[in-house]
Amino acid sequence: MGEGLQKEKEGLQKEKEGLQKEKEGLQKEKEDSREESEENDESFCTTAAALRSAFNTEAHLHCSLWNQQENLKVKWLETEDSLLGLKHSVDQLDSLLTHTDTLTS
Repeated sequence: MGEGLQKEKEGLQKEKEGLQKEKEGLQKEKEDSREESEENDESFCTTAAALRSAFNTEAHLHCSLWNQQENLKVKWLETEDSLLGLKHSVDQLDSLLTHTDTLTS
């Protein structure tokens, strides 16, 4: 289960890196289009919309990763509680068996 989440996290990280490169490319396009904006305002608007889209995608990815991290923390604590409960049960059984062995001996 943890390995699958790790692979998903790595995949999301690669996607984030790709989006970062796309964002940098769009920023360069935005700078280039500002120089030409007097000649072609429509191109600038299109580039600005694409840049907003890239930022929105990056924000969504960041939010998704944060939510997954929080979910993993909750699952970790639930698993830890479950293991402590199992340890307590095993200790009780061990004590009962030890006590039974003492009585039968």
